[in-house]
Amino acid sequence: MKLTVIKLTVISLVSFLLFGSTSVLSQPSIGAYRYKTVAPGVDKKIFGVMQNYFDAIAEGDVAGHVGVSKFGHGDDSDSGEEVWDGANNATGPGPGPYTFLNDDVFATMYISSDDAADLSISYNVQGIDSNYNHASRTCTTDASSGFNFVACDSGSADNTDIAGDDTNMWWRIYRVKCIKAQTNTKGACAAGNIMISSSNVDTAGGANGIPDTASTIKAIVEPEHNQTEMAIWTVPSGKTFYLTSFYVGAIDNTDVVFGIYVREFNSSQQNKKVAVVNANTSPIPWVVPIAVPEKSDIYIRVLTATNAETVAGFDGWYE
Repeated sequence: MKLTVIKLTVISLVSFLLFGSTSVLSQPSIGAYRYKTVAPGVDKKIFGVMQNYFDAIAEGDVAGHVGVSKFGHGDDSDSGEEVWDGANNATGPGPGPYTFLNDDVFATMYISSDDAADLSISYNVQGIDSNYNHASRTCTTDASSGFNFVACDSGSADNTDIAGDDTNMWWRIYRVKCIKAQTNTKGACAAGNIMISSSNVDTAGGANGIPDTASTIKAIVEPEHNQTEMAIWTVPSGKTFYLTSFYVGAIDNTDVVFGIYVREFNSSQQNKKVAVVNANTSPIPWVVPIAVPEKSDIYIRVLTATNAETVAGFDGWYE
């Protein structure tokens, strides 16, 4: 392997001298690093660096690999709640615990706001469609009232393996971010909480943009953040995710116990690691990444806490 690296490095040098260009190795070298030649500076000297493999994925140098970084924040986390925007159930519209759709159940998703003035604001919505593939779509709040529910299509064709027509339906939602606000400012895109929900029934107490069944809310964008903060993600069909690290944190001066879970398709959840923190943030790497198969849900849950402000997230890549 060392001889191969040296040989390819020499080829890169010859390529630069003959053609004025440099090259990057197409595969990682020893360990989690790869050799990368760098263009010369003003002194006309060329040099090489050992590039971290994950940096190479982020730069798009490793074909078929996609980096994932998920992070969550709960303003008011209690035991049994995932770390996400919906944990703020004391003052916000969130239900507390996160509810996933069953493995063979898909739904039309709707965008709405709990502030009527949030008109025609566009969001990028990401998740898994009815064919279990990654989907990324633009969804926009209603032009006449933010309270109105607007259908957000996934762009998927009908999954013929499942009974019924599930065209344009979703299975999972795991990221939403503002892409076009009413005005271009550094402040909030919206005045209220933006929700992506699997129900548009809003009759209890009068229309207010919040579905009557709180558990149908699958994502919330709080106005000060302009995107979701949810330590929740699902592996697309045909892919394997490699979980490299996670972190957990507690803002308050109290012990908070966390667990990072993997629930494989048609199976039960498994807690992969437990961590305890008190008024700090703790990063936890895996020496050997955990391979997570397709269609698996990954999430970080608070195991022991009461009204705690929490943060958590995880990193890795899929291929």
